[in-house]
Amino acid sequence: MANIILTGSKMSAKNYIDGYIKDHKFKEYDVTYFHDKIKIEDARAIRKSLVAKSNNQRVFVLSGNFTHESQNALLKSIEESSDSVHFIFCVEKKEDLLETVRSRCSIVSLPSDLQLDRELLEIVRNLRKSGPLFWDEIDTLSEYAKNNTIEPIILVLRTLILENLDKKQEVSNYHNYCKRLLSLSSLSSNNNVSERIILESVFF
Repeated sequence: MANIILTGSKMSAKNYIDGYIKDHKFKEYDVTYFHDKIKIEDARAIRKSLVAKSNNQRVFVLSGNFTHESQNALLKSIEESSDSVHFIFCVEKKEDLLETVRSRCSIVSLPSDLQLDRELLEIVRNLRKSGPLFWDEIDTLSEYAKNNTIEPIILVLRTLILENLDKKQEVSNYHNYCKRLLSLSSLSSNNNVSERIILESVFF
């Protein structure tokens, strides 16, 4: 049984969950998402689904707003679930959940809501492999990621995708950058790979 509370931005939580599911090799049908307000009926439905004994892995990702009643109703499921059941709560701050829930979970603090960095946006927008300032710009991005996180660069790439929806090639390029950066970003923290090596692999 793994009960986790993720605090921070929705983007950070999504990236963490995507990595968690991949690392544990969960199948798509193993994971159930609750995005809206979590009501007591949802908690009861989870409880009912767990009554039937199963050897399959089960993951419940709860990222909506919680009522006190729904949290209390979830307690029994959290406490009595087998090792194959995983609960992941996504909130902005741990105080959004009752102490009785928090005490039964591991808390993972993720970066809070990110603000779009306009200077960073311009660097990525003008980044060209053949440009004379390419390596200087990679140095700037690497230093930024080292002092902060890689997530603001991912946010910039997603913004550029939305800005260029009428430009097929631009969207394709930014989408590929974003996809590669998402897949490699965990290497920085988990395998001590430098930010520069990751960014070179993405943009060069």
